[in-house]
Amino acid sequence: MKKQVIFIVCLISLWLGHSLYAEMKEAAEDAYKKQPDNVLYTVRYELYTVKKGENIATILREGYGLKDEVSYFKYLELIKTLNPEVEDVYSLSSSQEIRIPKDLIAQKEKSLIDNKKTVSVTPTRLDYELYTIKEGEYIFTILRDVCGIQDEASLSKYLALIRDLNPEIEDLSKVSPGQEIRIPKDLIAQKTEIKKEVPLPIKEVKKVEAPKKIEAPLVKAGTDDLKKGVTKVKTKEAPLAEKEIQKIEVPKKTESPIVKVVAGDLKKDITNSVIPAFIEMGATAKKGIFSIPISGGGTLSINTQEVPVIEFDSSRCAIVDVDGKISSQEGLLVTKQFSRYRVINAQGKNLETVIDDLLKTAGYFSINKDESPILIGDVEKAKFYGKWVVYKTDSLKEVFVINMLQEKDRKTPEPIKKYASHFGVSLIDIGGIKKEPLLPDKDYMKELNHSYKALLDSLGVAYKPDSEIHLYSTAAVDVTYKAPLLVGNVILSEVSPDKSMIDLLEKSHKQLIDTTKTSPKEVLKGVYVDAEGPPIKMEIFKGRVDLELPGMKVGSKLILEKKINSDWSRYLNAEGFEVLVW
Repeated sequence: MKKQVIFIVCLISLWLGHSLYAEMKEAAEDAYKKQPDNVLYTVRYELYTVKKGENIATILREGYGLKDEVSYFKYLELIKTLNPEVEDVYSLSSSQEIRIPKDLIAQKEKSLIDNKKTVSVTPTRLDYELYTIKEGEYIFTILRDVCGIQDEASLSKYLALIRDLNPEIEDLSKVSPGQEIRIPKDLIAQKTEIKKEVPLPIKEVKKVEAPKKIEAPLVKAGTDDLKKGVTKVKTKEAPLAEKEIQKIEVPKKTESPIVKVVAGDLKKDITNSVIPAFIEMGATAKKGIFSIPISGGGTLSINTQEVPVIEFDSSRCAIVDVDGKISSQEGLLVTKQFSRYRVINAQGKNLETVIDDLLKTAGYFSINKDESPILIGDVEKAKFYGKWVVYKTDSLKEVFVINMLQEKDRKTPEPIKKYASHFGVSLIDIGGIKKEPLLPDKDYMKELNHSYKALLDSLGVAYKPDSEIHLYSTAAVDVTYKAPLLVGNVILSEVSPDKSMIDLLEKSHKQLIDTTKTSPKEVLKGVYVDAEGPPIKMEIFKGRVDLELPGMKVGSKLILEKKINSDWSRYLNAEGFEVLVW
């Protein structure tokens, strides 16, 4: 009878499992059929059920073996795209289902995926057109500036699609002028025509593209002009009539004392904080007189002490005009001659808006603002929050976490920046004050070797070693117990005596804790020491850096289960924490 019951239960389980699989498959296929016609690219995926205690980092690193940071960040972004309904992939709940890329699953051994439920979606076959790369262009700018794709999900999707259409190109970030690439026809159709330059408003184009004399619209430079910040164009052509110049120039705003103060502060912030931050990201600040050749034999020269010029390692260039020293006519001359140059009019803007403009000009692969933090680490878990999180290239090899700091805020110390750099993440501070901790040269992690005596010593807890406890005596018998460690009335021992001895100890108002069967936190609780954790959660810099450690915190003592990265231990030691390794 028992065997029959077991057999029936097995049949019911198999039937339920098959029904669940069929429902999930049908739901996934229905969802795919409901996709709009303009969805050009889909990815093979499988459904993964999040287990208790798992997060996106453990799933990718431990579940799928992504140890190197390049692959980790690449698949992290792809999973975000595949799961648009998930607001925060860093806060997954138990039993939640997420889509995992099929090619990621294929990296595991076949035996690990045989029993998974799969729904495969084949990429749509696409028509394409050939597009010729122009001077100063690369794939990302074509998608963003030419085809008008702005959101991160669409950019990632179309970039992957272009990669599939051009398998002979090993690195899409390295294309050259004159090179032909295949662009999806429907993507190009989103624009009426692909043009060499980003079009200007019609009225301005008509005014600028008038007679050829516009190539030399300015008068010869003098000393006063150089002090103003811009040296006028020298040319053999006759200058435009005064009437023509007035048509092109934007009327100047009436300056007030308040505007002058704000502009001065903004210029100071750009010079002292913003430019050094971008230099840290690989840009170059031009010095002295920066000259731009103008067709027809002219030259536009800019005094970079008055008008900062930043050249990014993407070969794009930003000319930051804070005081309105570059006229609209001069700005048009620059952008008309070189599409990779951009004049940023910073008048009346706050610092955050100017940085937004600079990041857009730099043309980085992806720029996220005010989004979820980046989580990195191994034994220790570090979260880095950023006002901007910048992925410099599509390979995700270079990631920048950028924050704007108040004047009194402390810059991120070098040990933390060094730690993040091991994972391909650069921490960039704009503003703030530099205050480096005094780092120890050695002995910044003290090993306890699972010794409670060493732990109690480190915590300053009084105890008696090898203490004899008199239990009772008669004329013929004297019974004592030798306690390895006696803390008040609490005995810590690695060997538990028999029940009769335990009863005698209890009658003597002594409590025995078997340290082989009790966690360190419970042991400390037993001797009346309160501990935070595990884990230890520390807010290193509010809204910028959080740290989670495997262990407990007692005052300024950190009792860790394992060794952590030495950059962190040295920093914590310098900040007044004693790092103990259990």
